[in-house]
Amino acid sequence: MPPSRVQRARVRVVDARHPALPRRSHPHPSRGRVNRALPRWPGLAWALLGIVVALLGLGLIMVLSASIGLRAGAPWHPFAQQLKWAGLGAVALVIGAHMDYRRLQHHVGLLLGATIVSLIAVLSPLGLSRNGSRRWIGVGGFQIQPSEVAKFAVAVTLAALLSSRAAWLHVPRMSLRPGALVVVVVGGLVFKEPDMGTTMIVVMIGATLFVASGIPARLLFRYSTWLVVGALLLSVSAGYR
Repeated sequence: MPPSRVQRARVRVVDARHPALPRRSHPHPSRGRVNRALPRWPGLAWALLGIVVALLGLGLIMVLSASIGLRAGAPWHPFAQQLKWAGLGAVALVIGAHMDYRRLQHHVGLLLGATIVSLIAVLSPLGLSRNGSRRWIGVGGFQIQPSEVAKFAVAVTLAALLSSRAAWLHVPRMSLRPGALVVVVVGGLVFKEPDMGTTMIVVMIGATLFVASGIPARLLFRYSTWLVVGALLLSVSAGYR
């Protein structure tokens, strides 16, 4: 059978660690070897790639348009810098597309831990202060923005967590609460930089994964009410927001 059409069977999942929890049957992939995870909807994957390329091209054009009129310095320098990072990102995209994403679930603890440590380091003397905020870490001539890595770390961590507990998505303390804790910790550290925009992106990544995982809508609605109230309070807590 081709790897793109893996047989699925309905099974009952029993966890000896939590015998009192209600259990649900859920689809479980067969144990057949699949060398590479193929997209279920190839057309959607190409459409997503097209959107990313279009947004990247538009961004490069805007950078060039804004910098070409500079009288002093090298007006092409900002565009060249962005083009360099776009090229590195394209290489990373090709490498990532040929990797089995399921291998990442074995390294989520290390990835999340390193992300939290780097976000704490931003708030320490290692962080570079610019325009009243600390968002970068500088080591020699190399600089990194941990909040960008945090977006990826939250997505991978929640995907691994929710997929491993697919039979207990209707139990908040097994699915929604641990996931929300990850979002709150990472988002809170990003918010302290301060960076409200990236914080909201981290929250939206978490919300998207909660919806896509299949957590019951009644649970999502209950927790999203507190999320909206908290976002409104944080938005008015500083004048520049």
